[in-house]
Amino acid sequence: MHGQKRSEYKSRLLNPETSSKLATKAQQWNHLSHELLTQRRRLFMPQMQTPPAAADAAPAATLAGEDDYGVVLPPSKPSPDILLAITEKMLSVNPDPSHLWNIRREMLLYTSQLHVPKSSLVIQAELALTAHCLQRNPKSYSAWYHRKWSLVYSITHPTATKATVGGNDRDGSISISNTPSATQQTEDKLRTEGHVMDMKTILISELELCAQFLQLDERNFHCWNYRRFVVALLGSCGGSGASSSSSTSSSMRQYATSCMVDKSDWSLFTGSWSSWLNQSATVSMGAQSSSRGQKAMGNIPSHPDGFSIDETSSEEAHTITQSISALSREELDTIIINEWNFTTSKIHDNFSNGSAFHYRSKLLPLILESRIMASLDHEGKGNRRYAAILALAREEWESILLNAIFTEPDDQTPWWYHRFIVSWMKPSSNSNNDNDNVQECEVLLYEMADSLRELLEVEKENDVLLPLEGDDVSDSNKDESKGAKCKWAYIGLHLVLSTILKLFISRMDEDSVVSLRMEAEGCLTELITIDPNRKERYQNLVADI
Repeated sequence: MHGQKRSEYKSRLLNPETSSKLATKAQQWNHLSHELLTQRRRLFMPQMQTPPAAADAAPAATLAGEDDYGVVLPPSKPSPDILLAITEKMLSVNPDPSHLWNIRREMLLYTSQLHVPKSSLVIQAELALTAHCLQRNPKSYSAWYHRKWSLVYSITHPTATKATVGGNDRDGSISISNTPSATQQTEDKLRTEGHVMDMKTILISELELCAQFLQLDERNFHCWNYRRFVVALLGSCGGSGASSSSSTSSSMRQYATSCMVDKSDWSLFTGSWSSWLNQSATVSMGAQSSSRGQKAMGNIPSHPDGFSIDETSSEEAHTITQSISALSREELDTIIINEWNFTTSKIHDNFSNGSAFHYRSKLLPLILESRIMASLDHEGKGNRRYAAILALAREEWESILLNAIFTEPDDQTPWWYHRFIVSWMKPSSNSNNDNDNVQECEVLLYEMADSLRELLEVEKENDVLLPLEGDDVSDSNKDESKGAKCKWAYIGLHLVLSTILKLFISRMDEDSVVSLRMEAEGCLTELITIDPNRKERYQNLVADI
């Protein structure tokens, strides 16, 4: 179990009192599980159609029906509130079983089809339940997914949206009046806009909740993934409607308009950043739920009225997309910069936070675009772009990476980000970068190499001074200690040196080329000694040099 050795956990079962309590809990769980499935079967069981003559001779149990356990079921259907109460009780104890969440979502959709009046208390109740469940298990996949589902369903189903019931069509679906008055249209639009604003307030509070969760466990990747999902929904909800002349805002406005054409388009609400940024070429934070799944999330079995929720859901989604205004340049920058600053604070709190570094690598192209747009000059745009890339790469090296690798040189997390930055800052072969920018890239790489040489010297000195008086430290132990501290520094230095050789060998004299090659090969020779398990890998790198 979490935070407890297996032997300690198993030893609890040897205690008769503890074993008895666990057995009682297991019986209670099994009873609730049986009750839940029984009530669900009763809810969706079709009414018995028995001929009058046969009904007179049939026993009462046959008319009522029996479940798989032989329990007599009355013909009346239970309230879905009973199943919601049972699932809440069971999930509060164990939030992991996904079938319990499936049944709960099924009941929530069922009540919505019965036209039960909805309010903001519905979404608040689901958020409160999942928050309680995540306190018990912060890494429950099912609980995090249900929280995402609750937000999407609440956004796409305005509480004030009303459907005019005109009777049943031949296929059993409810018809919706498509000729409302102008006054009704205006009122519906205002209510929908108010609903979107209310949901944006909830989404902002969800970001604050994520910060609290990450304060307890800053490397909980479930919470980081959920935070990206919430930011995507916040961007999908649009802005205040202020006009902007920026190209990104115009692209967003065109995309929102295209969504209005097809009322069944759910791609704004799948957690994809590309949908609201319209920069799929530079942003790879894709959808966390499929649009097909969102469209079909109302498909529940045998509704008594016989209609499908697909039509009403699509109509509500169409209403929502019509009320979305494009994000202004300022609103878009605010969202991106807030997330960028959040990753900065989390990395400074813990340099081992791989989730924060990964999120930062995804935000890097967006921060770049934001800075370019802030000082856009159409003349020399390509040169300006690469200059901004180098400036941002230098900023990451000096403000983040230097502190991280000198503080925790044996932690591979900042070294992974260093490799990413070196690859990202390389000049493109098909771009027209001026000589000053290329020279700046070369200067930055040489500065990295100097810093890594300094780090290796410091760690070598510490390695020599590590044994205390009277300690017997063998060469193998010394190599192991050296490997713990210097392995990644050698890998990083080899990366920088090989990059310089590949990019700028034509600008270097022969002595400099030979010197850098010898130093790069020396790094790999040291790595073979420090890390013999991967010596074939290092030998292949030597051949590449």
